[in-house]
Amino acid sequence: MALVAPRLRADVPPYRGRCPACDCVHTLEPSPAAIRAAEELMADLASDRRFGREGKMFGVLVGRDPRGRDVRLRAFSGMLDGRPWAAGFVGPTRPGRRTEAAERSTLEALGRIESELAEIDVGSLERRHATTKARFDDEIASLVRDRIRQKRNRAELRRRGLPPGRLAELEAISQREGGRIRALRRERRRALEPIEASLAERRHVREGLRRERRRRSRQLQDEMHASHGLVNFAGRHASLASLFPGGIPTGTGECCAPKLLHEAALRGVRPEGAVEFWWGPAPPGGGREHRRAYGPCPEKCSPILGHLLCGHESPAPPIAILHEDEDLLVVNKPAGLLSVPGRGLAHADCVETRLSLLRPGDFVRATHRLDEATSGVLVLARSARAHRNVSRAFADGRIEKEYRARLAGNVADDDGVIRLPLRSDIADRPRQVVDLVRGRPARTRYAVLARRGDATDVRLHPETGRTHQLRVHCASSLGLGAPILGDALYGLGSDVRLWLHARRLVLPHPRTGEALEIVAAAPEELRELAELRP
Repeated sequence: MALVAPRLRADVPPYRGRCPACDCVHTLEPSPAAIRAAEELMADLASDRRFGREGKMFGVLVGRDPRGRDVRLRAFSGMLDGRPWAAGFVGPTRPGRRTEAAERSTLEALGRIESELAEIDVGSLERRHATTKARFDDEIASLVRDRIRQKRNRAELRRRGLPPGRLAELEAISQREGGRIRALRRERRRALEPIEASLAERRHVREGLRRERRRRSRQLQDEMHASHGLVNFAGRHASLASLFPGGIPTGTGECCAPKLLHEAALRGVRPEGAVEFWWGPAPPGGGREHRRAYGPCPEKCSPILGHLLCGHESPAPPIAILHEDEDLLVVNKPAGLLSVPGRGLAHADCVETRLSLLRPGDFVRATHRLDEATSGVLVLARSARAHRNVSRAFADGRIEKEYRARLAGNVADDDGVIRLPLRSDIADRPRQVVDLVRGRPARTRYAVLARRGDATDVRLHPETGRTHQLRVHCASSLGLGAPILGDALYGLGSDVRLWLHARRLVLPHPRTGEALEIVAAAPEELRELAELRP
């Protein structure tokens, strides 16, 4: 069919859904700017023959980024030419590096299973069984037919008055032929039994491999669903498993609507309109017309639109980038978000994953970690060489780190150094404990910035990088004896966040070796603390 680029057909439906978290109905209307953007996309599609071979849903979203600049996002449903990525379009919503690793591992296992299945030669045994059985069956059938004819002949001879001696002779011949048939049947059974035993064994092994193949495929699908989550404009992440408690439809999250809204939320874009339309030949089952506008599909998209649209009126700011070059990506990590994927694919949402989604195909890997509850400077590498060099600098203690914290208690000395070895509490992970004998060395310099009645504001400089080092050194009676405010693990906790912010970091640049100083502004709730001057 000849594809041209006329205007959209039919009225354009809005995006609408109820958020399960806030129980509010959110709506995004198709603005005139979004309709123009859709028609411009159609013109581009018409000029490229790749987009006319298969019918597919395309979509656009228009809005403004945190700086007020116009943003236009384009998406396609599923894959294009067998690939999830295409230049000029947003990518998949799933976290690629983790899911690709799990998918690669499973596909390798499935490949081994397929090889084993290919080596199980059931067909030749089945043919051998059929040939052997047919040979015996033909001979037995021939003897049976002869016996039937002879029986009829004896009956005719008996009717004519055959002498008794001759009749007895014929009966004996019939008995011998019956014995021959029985012997052939026994011989057939003896010939077929080993073949059937081998067949049964091979079929059993084959069925076991097929069950294992199905199990691994289902396991991969479950892991993909557990890891596959969507970020909304309020900055909240929800897994597909939580959004579809009754079971996740195949392909959920890969339509235009979730791709566009997820990408816009990651970028902190304030959406002003969105449009979807069908382009190309109708699908085999019909129900779609070329260049006609459609709303999000009711099975896979409508149930998650409420979550995706939540907060779009005033979207949360994206992860702030403090420094970026060809080697490094330094960000101001928000509290409540993991630095790197946690254990299990259900905890794949993190700074590393979100930035990877915004840079499809690029190397983006954290060189160190901040606790989920901690905000501040986080350094990610954009190449394996940069990751190796920065990680080595952290391990060698060549990176200067400064944190600000408010402690729930009074600190006696104005400054000092805490030297308390730490180890993991095996009985209560992820807690760490002070162990003067078996613990790993841990050192923290501190200085008091302000005293506020029952609270103390401090500046902390960890000289080593043990897990929860600052939190344990502050809370331990052998350290400062005052847990960080809001620390539910080592203190009393509270209804506020952990009052710990990674304010400043100085590191040697992985390429030039020059000192690079990064300062992260504190979030509003900690602004007073982070802006204190020593």
